[in-house]
Amino acid sequence: MVKVRGFTMLELIAVLSVAAIVSAFIFFRTPALSPYSLDAQAETLARDIRLTQTLAVTYNTWYRIQFSANSYQILVGTAGTTGFIYPGTASSTISLPSGMSLSSTQSTIRFNNMGQPYDGSGNVLASQVTVTLTADGLSALVTVQPQTGLAGAS
Repeated sequence: MVKVRGFTMLELIAVLSVAAIVSAFIFFRTPALSPYSLDAQAETLARDIRLTQTLAVTYNTWYRIQFSANSYQILVGTAGTTGFIYPGTASSTISLPSGMSLSSTQSTIRFNNMGQPYDGSGNVLASQVTVTLTADGLSALVTVQPQTGLAGAS
């Protein structure tokens, strides 16, 4: 008589149960935004504000950056919808990661061909603009200085 070797039904069910539990844990686990990713996004936003200023000086025309609740956009000129296509994307809109929001003391910052910052109404910035990024109860600030337009994250 030939002995048939293999797994019993009980062993097979136990292995499949453990595999299902492990895969469910990995699949449904959603990592929370860490302070590091919030700080990294603040640095990216400050860099993009500096990019907007550099584009205005380089191309000798007005550029502006507009903020919304969960994205921002780099646009050409003081009005209109012609956007700067962000490198590596096909869009002029940069969306924030899920769960992250943005608020600003100015909805638009314009830069003239000399790199001087203006508010959305066309007035020279008289005071610092603060952009706040928020996620999971944490926040990071990006500031834009009047006169120079220097942007930095803190």
